[in-house]
Amino acid sequence: MSRQLRVLLILILVTSAAPGVRAQATFEEAVIDVGNVGITITNAGFVGRSNVRNNPTGAPSFEYPLDSGVEHLFEAGLWVGAIRSDGVVTVRTGAVTASGGYSPGAGGYEFAQLSTISERSTLPTSPAFTRSATSHLDYHAAFEDTSLVLPGTSIQLPDPAGSLGMKVEMTTHAWNFPFTESFGILNFDIINLSDQPWDSVYVGMYHDLVVRNVNTTTETGGAFFNKNGIGFLDSLQASYAFNAGGAEETLNTYGSIAILGAEWPVPGTNERRFFHPSVADEYAMDGLTPPYVNPRWWLFSGGADQLNRPTADDDKYRYMATPYPNPALFGSDAEYQAAFEAWRERLRTDGLSAAGNWIGLTPIGPFPRVAAGDTLSVTFALVAAQKPEEFQGQPGKQIDTAESRRFLVANLGWARRTYAGEDNNYNGRLDPGEDINGNGVLDRYLIPEPPAAPGLRVEFERDSNDRPVVALYWDRTAEESIDPVTGTRDFEGYRVYRSNPGDDRSGDILYGASLVAQYDRPGNRTGFYSGFDAVELSSPVSFPDVEREYWYRFE
Repeated sequence: MSRQLRVLLILILVTSAAPGVRAQATFEEAVIDVGNVGITITNAGFVGRSNVRNNPTGAPSFEYPLDSGVEHLFEAGLWVGAIRSDGVVTVRTGAVTASGGYSPGAGGYEFAQLSTISERSTLPTSPAFTRSATSHLDYHAAFEDTSLVLPGTSIQLPDPAGSLGMKVEMTTHAWNFPFTESFGILNFDIINLSDQPWDSVYVGMYHDLVVRNVNTTTETGGAFFNKNGIGFLDSLQASYAFNAGGAEETLNTYGSIAILGAEWPVPGTNERRFFHPSVADEYAMDGLTPPYVNPRWWLFSGGADQLNRPTADDDKYRYMATPYPNPALFGSDAEYQAAFEAWRERLRTDGLSAAGNWIGLTPIGPFPRVAAGDTLSVTFALVAAQKPEEFQGQPGKQIDTAESRRFLVANLGWARRTYAGEDNNYNGRLDPGEDINGNGVLDRYLIPEPPAAPGLRVEFERDSNDRPVVALYWDRTAEESIDPVTGTRDFEGYRVYRSNPGDDRSGDILYGASLVAQYDRPGNRTGFYSGFDAVELSSPVSFPDVEREYWYRFE
């Protein structure tokens, strides 16, 4: 699958250097597209390509399946809110509610690029291959909130007085395995460069999730955005959206943004403590406010009180820290629960009446304190999924049930499992029996890898009766693969699938493929012990155009 790396250079000539101007002036975008999802990331604190609805032939914003035209995001950005030592409440934002999306120096786009985007890969065939990579496609970039102007320009950055003195190292991960191809993971290492602590810190992802097929819809302006259905999966800390009211022909899908976890540097110690609702009881026992994910939404325009867009930092921080509906404002649990259920139902169904232009924020906190020089790490995932076949077509668009979300839940589960690595019980500690590779360290992003794909060749031949046949040849690459987690050769067998014309219309040809043959290693308790005799050649064959020995043939 081709990789797109698009670099936008913003070069502005000035006659004299303004204070804080740097020698290089490079804003960059890169595309996560190693799997079946396409996500544009930047080195300026935001994600997505806001112009994708007007220019669908360019890079994707948050597209799934890849090359389908089904987009799930206008723009998203990192938010970090805290109380400074001088008592000032400030929220630093990578994106805000703006009809045009990112513009250099625009209000709410408060981060300056600090590095170019670099690429690494664990795939030996990639030009960016290195053993120090984590995934099939890693990107790394850095940005900060300390500059007065954008590097290399005279464009002033907004709200310099609100600076936290922050540097952010962003690293993204993506894999092309069938169970990981629907998501990208974004980790933010947030470094306190100032000489003062930050208190009561919240970190969130602002997001304008919108699910539309940009190739087939004819709607523009507000009509493009107001057909959304919105929801939140409390058990997976994931905000999601779906196309509830759009009339265009399209696959019915979900797009979501989830918090996978965080590591809080405990002040005055060398401890980095796992921070997630799964360990809320441990924080409460220590007299600390338990970790809490607080999803919020507001209308793009209009909206009263808690449903209008926050503009001042005090309002943004209040949105990050205070739930809506707020249980403290109700006289009984029953009253609160009724209001809560009505709110979730409104979010789910407003798109049916063209009232679903909701903007979201998914924050986690409060981190009690981040000391000067410490690094706070927070990890998010952008995860997409198709609705099952029975929920495709126009009637299935508005349906949002546990059954319609089952693929989304499965994909979110894989994102979470990938992040967890050896942390099977999600408590942030290396417990007995979890140290798979025996290095004494809790390793994340440690997932079992399937064997490498065999070298495959298709030949058009004739059988003994001179009838045309299609023959598949493959080598032993898969059998020689070593799993990076276990360090063993765990190959088990081969399966041959057949697709039919039109299967690719679903966006994933594997969904329609039929199993036609299976051969697995004999002598163990896995599979059907069928062996390879039916397809194994007595000696390997080769072809003049490639240096490879093929040991198996199937027709």
